[in-house]
Amino acid sequence: LNINHSTIEESAYDGIFLRDENADQSSSLTVANSTFRNNSRTGISTQGSLGNMSLTDSTFASNGSTGVSISSGGTTTTVTGNTFVSNGGSGLSVNDTNVVVTNNTFTTNTSGPGSINVSGNLSLSGNTGSGGPYLLGLYGNIANSTALDPGIRYYGISYLSVAAGQTLTLPAGIVVKFSDESSRLYLYG
Repeated sequence: LNINHSTIEESAYDGIFLRDENADQSSSLTVANSTFRNNSRTGISTQGSLGNMSLTDSTFASNGSTGVSISSGGTTTTVTGNTFVSNGGSGLSVNDTNVVVTNNTFTTNTSGPGSINVSGNLSLSGNTGSGGPYLLGLYGNIANSTALDPGIRYYGISYLSVAAGQTLTLPAGIVVKFSDESSRLYLYG
Protein backbone atom coordinates (compact mmCIF):
# COMPACT_ATOMS: atom_id res chain seq x y z
CA LEU A 1 0.00 0.00 0.00
CA ASN A 2 1.43 3.37 -1.05
CA ILE A 3 0.01 6.61 0.32
CA ASN A 4 1.46 9.87 -0.99
CA HIS A 5 0.30 13.50 -0.70
CA SER A 6 -2.94 12.44 1.04
CA THR A 7 -4.97 13.52 4.05
CA ILE A 8 -6.67 10.85 6.16
CA GLU A 9 -8.90 12.37 8.84
CA GLU A 10 -12.02 12.08 10.97
CA SER A 11 -12.20 8.25 10.94
CA ALA A 12 -14.44 6.68 13.57
CA TYR A 13 -11.58 4.30 14.42
CA ASP A 14 -8.13 4.14 12.75
CA GLY A 15 -7.23 6.33 9.79
CA ILE A 16 -5.58 3.26 8.17
CA PHE A 17 -5.67 -0.29 9.57
CA LEU A 18 -3.51 -2.89 7.80
CA ARG A 19 -3.28 -6.56 8.80
CA ASP A 20 -2.23 -9.67 6.91
CA GLU A 21 -4.14 -12.78 7.96
CA ASN A 22 -2.20 -15.09 5.64
CA ALA A 23 1.41 -15.82 6.63
CA ASP A 24 2.23 -16.37 2.93
CA GLN A 25 1.39 -12.73 2.21
CA SER A 26 3.56 -9.82 3.15
CA SER A 27 1.98 -6.43 2.59
CA SER A 28 4.21 -3.39 2.85
CA LEU A 29 3.25 0.17 3.69
CA THR A 30 4.87 3.31 2.32
CA VAL A 31 3.57 6.69 3.46
CA ALA A 32 5.07 9.99 2.28
CA ASN A 33 4.09 13.65 2.45
CA SER A 34 0.71 12.88 4.03
CA THR A 35 -1.36 13.98 7.02
CA PHE A 36 -3.26 11.73 9.44
CA ARG A 37 -5.31 13.77 11.89
CA ASN A 38 -8.34 13.73 14.14
CA ASN A 39 -8.97 9.98 13.83
CA SER A 40 -10.76 8.51 16.84
CA ARG A 41 -8.02 5.98 17.62
CA THR A 42 -4.75 5.94 15.64
CA GLY A 43 -3.57 7.60 12.47
CA ILE A 44 -2.10 4.28 11.26
CA SER A 45 -2.32 0.85 12.88
CA THR A 46 -0.72 -2.34 11.52
CA GLN A 47 -0.71 -5.94 12.73
CA GLY A 48 0.48 -9.31 11.50
CA SER A 49 3.28 -10.62 9.31
CA LEU A 50 3.84 -7.52 7.25
CA GLY A 51 6.64 -6.43 4.97
CA ASN A 52 8.73 -3.30 5.35
CA MET A 53 7.10 -0.13 6.67
CA SER A 54 8.24 3.35 5.65
CA LEU A 55 6.85 6.64 6.96
CA THR A 56 8.46 9.78 5.51
CA ASP A 57 7.80 13.52 5.79
CA SER A 58 4.26 13.09 7.14
CA THR A 59 2.25 14.55 10.03
CA PHE A 60 0.31 12.57 12.64
CA ALA A 61 -1.73 15.00 14.71
CA SER A 62 -4.56 15.01 17.23
CA ASN A 63 -5.46 11.34 16.85
CA GLY A 64 -7.41 9.99 19.82
CA SER A 65 -4.74 7.50 20.83
CA THR A 66 -1.38 6.83 19.15
CA GLY A 67 -0.26 8.69 16.06
CA VAL A 68 1.20 5.47 14.56
CA SER A 69 1.13 1.92 15.95
CA ILE A 70 3.15 -0.62 13.95
CA SER A 71 3.27 -4.26 15.00
CA SER A 72 5.07 -6.29 12.37
CA GLY A 73 7.68 -8.99 12.38
CA GLY A 74 10.78 -9.98 10.52
CA THR A 75 11.04 -6.71 8.63
CA THR A 76 12.27 -3.14 8.90
CA THR A 77 10.29 -0.09 9.96
CA THR A 78 11.78 3.25 8.87
CA VAL A 79 10.35 6.47 10.29
CA THR A 80 12.03 9.60 8.88
CA GLY A 81 11.24 13.31 8.93
CA ASN A 82 7.75 13.06 10.43
CA THR A 83 5.90 15.22 12.94
CA PHE A 84 3.95 13.60 15.79
CA VAL A 85 1.94 16.26 17.60
CA SER A 86 -0.88 16.37 20.16
CA ASN A 87 -1.94 12.72 19.88
CA GLY A 88 -4.10 11.46 22.77
CA GLY A 89 -1.59 8.71 23.60
CA SER A 90 1.96 8.45 22.32
CA GLY A 91 3.33 9.68 19.02
CA LEU A 92 4.80 6.38 17.79
CA SER A 93 4.69 2.74 18.84
CA VAL A 94 6.80 0.24 16.86
CA ASN A 95 7.27 -3.49 17.38
CA ASP A 96 9.48 -4.86 14.59
CA THR A 97 12.76 -6.65 13.89
CA ASN A 98 14.75 -3.65 12.65
CA VAL A 99 13.77 -0.08 13.52
CA VAL A 100 15.17 3.19 12.14
CA VAL A 101 13.80 6.43 13.64
CA THR A 102 15.51 9.59 12.32
CA ASN A 103 14.82 13.32 12.12
CA ASN A 104 11.31 13.21 13.59
CA THR A 105 9.65 15.77 15.87
CA PHE A 106 7.55 14.67 18.86
CA THR A 107 5.54 17.50 20.46
CA THR A 108 2.93 17.45 23.26
CA ASN A 109 1.74 13.86 22.76
CA THR A 110 -0.15 12.97 25.95
CA SER A 111 1.96 9.89 26.77
CA GLY A 112 5.20 11.14 25.25
CA PRO A 113 7.17 10.19 22.14
CA GLY A 114 6.21 6.50 22.30
CA SER A 115 7.83 3.09 22.47
CA ILE A 116 10.08 0.84 20.42
CA ASN A 117 10.24 -2.93 20.79
CA VAL A 118 13.08 -4.24 18.64
CA SER A 119 14.49 -7.72 17.99
CA GLY A 120 17.25 -6.73 15.57
CA ASN A 121 19.01 -3.52 14.63
CA LEU A 122 18.04 -0.15 16.12
CA SER A 123 19.02 3.31 14.87
CA LEU A 124 17.91 6.57 16.53
CA SER A 125 19.20 9.98 15.42
CA GLY A 126 18.22 13.57 14.79
CA ASN A 127 14.88 13.33 16.62
CA THR A 128 13.51 16.04 18.91
CA GLY A 129 10.96 15.91 21.68
CA SER A 130 9.17 18.63 23.62
CA GLY A 131 6.08 19.18 25.71
CA GLY A 132 7.14 17.55 28.96
CA PRO A 133 9.68 15.15 30.37
CA TYR A 134 8.07 12.16 28.67
CA LEU A 135 9.85 8.87 28.08
CA LEU A 136 10.61 7.01 24.88
CA GLY A 137 10.20 3.40 25.96
CA LEU A 138 12.78 0.89 24.71
CA TYR A 139 12.21 -2.86 24.88
CA GLY A 140 13.52 -6.03 23.31
CA ASN A 141 16.87 -7.20 21.99
CA ILE A 142 19.26 -4.88 20.15
CA ALA A 143 21.59 -6.73 17.75
CA ASN A 144 23.82 -3.81 16.69
CA SER A 145 25.92 -1.09 18.31
CA THR A 146 23.80 2.03 18.68
CA ALA A 147 23.47 5.27 20.60
CA LEU A 148 20.46 6.79 22.29
CA ASP A 149 19.40 10.00 20.59
CA PRO A 150 20.15 13.12 22.69
CA GLY A 151 17.19 14.92 21.05
CA ILE A 152 14.91 12.61 23.06
CA ARG A 153 16.24 13.25 26.55
CA TYR A 154 14.26 10.71 28.60
CA TYR A 155 14.17 6.95 28.01
CA GLY A 156 12.22 4.26 29.85
CA ILE A 157 13.37 0.66 30.00
CA SER A 158 11.40 -2.37 31.11
CA TYR A 159 13.47 -5.14 29.49
CA LEU A 160 16.26 -4.39 27.04
CA SER A 161 19.31 -6.41 26.00
CA VAL A 162 22.28 -5.53 23.81
CA ALA A 163 23.97 -8.41 21.96
CA ALA A 164 27.48 -9.61 22.77
CA GLY A 165 30.20 -7.55 21.13
CA GLN A 166 27.90 -4.56 20.62
CA THR A 167 27.75 -1.23 22.50
CA LEU A 168 24.95 1.02 23.68
CA THR A 169 26.10 4.65 23.94
CA LEU A 170 24.30 7.07 26.25
CA PRO A 171 25.29 10.63 25.29
CA ALA A 172 25.68 13.28 27.99
CA GLY A 173 22.36 14.56 29.34
CA ILE A 174 20.37 11.39 28.63
CA VAL A 175 18.16 10.18 31.49
CA VAL A 176 17.30 6.46 31.63
CA LYS A 177 14.52 5.35 33.97
CA PHE A 178 13.43 1.82 34.77
CA SER A 179 9.70 1.11 34.94
CA ASP A 180 9.86 -0.89 38.19
CA GLU A 181 12.11 -3.10 40.34
CA SER A 182 11.86 -5.99 37.86
CA SER A 183 13.14 -3.89 34.92
CA ARG A 184 16.41 -5.02 33.34
CA LEU A 185 19.10 -3.76 31.00
CA TYR A 186 21.35 -6.61 29.84
CA LEU A 187 24.69 -5.84 28.18
CA TYR A 188 26.35 -9.03 26.98
CA GLY A 189 30.16 -8.77 26.76
